[in-house]
Amino acid sequence: MAKRFVGLDVGFGTLRGAQVNMSTRGKPILEKVHEYVLPEGVIDFGEIRDRAAFIEILRRFWSDAGFTTRKVALAAGSLHVFAREFTVPAMSSQRIRESLPFMMEGVLPIATDQLFLDFYPTEEHVDDSGPTIRGLALAAERASVDALVDCAIAARLHPVAVDFIPFALLRVCIDPQSPEGIIALVDVGAGATNILIARGAVPLFVRVIPNGGQDIDRALMFHLKMTKDQAAETKLKLKEAPDTKDKEKAEAWAVMQEAIKDFVGGIKNTVDYFEQEHPATNERVTRAEISGGGSRLAGLREVLEAQLRVPVTLNGDVRNIEKSKDLSLTKQKLSQMAIAIGLAMGVNS
Repeated sequence: MAKRFVGLDVGFGTLRGAQVNMSTRGKPILEKVHEYVLPEGVIDFGEIRDRAAFIEILRRFWSDAGFTTRKVALAAGSLHVFAREFTVPAMSSQRIRESLPFMMEGVLPIATDQLFLDFYPTEEHVDDSGPTIRGLALAAERASVDALVDCAIAARLHPVAVDFIPFALLRVCIDPQSPEGIIALVDVGAGATNILIARGAVPLFVRVIPNGGQDIDRALMFHLKMTKDQAAETKLKLKEAPDTKDKEKAEAWAVMQEAIKDFVGGIKNTVDYFEQEHPATNERVTRAEISGGGSRLAGLREVLEAQLRVPVTLNGDVRNIEKSKDLSLTKQKLSQMAIAIGLAMGVNS
């Protein structure tokens, strides 16, 4: 019996879906993908502002995509999730989850009764107090998750899982059979950037920073008094440094590169913090991959590589899945679908 699921990536301005068949003995098979630009005002900084419009979009999205299942895996909005490293006494997974509301009290800016909480163990240790488990404590705002699930149900979909975006990326970006040192996976969205640092297939550190491709638009609008549409068009057209004789393009390029440097500074600070927090094991990021709709900003890869001083790959390979024979996708488009694919793959994991 076929086990098909659709991973639904609800971005700040784009909706992406990927149907994956998990029933094969080999790798899962990517069967269908679909993408839709969200009208302005429906989703604002990850928050569903117009539920009626979003429900109608989901219904039309499913019809246009031709998906053959309504079982859907969702992701909590990027700016409404938190991840913190925690070390707890060795105990069962159930006991850890039961203790999380007490351990997380006061750690996050939101009361624990307003959060969904979970714990992802990564390593076991023995210290002076006895055996311990180190891992990631995960939290998602209930209101944000409930709103997304309610809209999906109203659109006649069947939510089967709510996942964590960085974990979805991990499933499709890392080959679990071939650990490759410590990698930083950086997914650049329009309004938020997910950063996952992992050793092989084991996630070690997660951060979501509230910056993305829209920061470049805002810089152009502020410094050069462009309209929103002009800024978006300029950002897409300028792929390399223009001739200095073209004053307008040269000014736009300078503004973009300065904004990219500020944006990359936030990524570097995250990597630096991770390395400073792991001095005993001398954990160091050895390479990075950037993906997502905002990853192709002109100069972003080069600036990030210079700041991190490690090799940086743009739109790395999507691994651990095969494409259906009748599905034709470029490497860039496949990379943009990575989150949606990873969400669908997580249902059986």
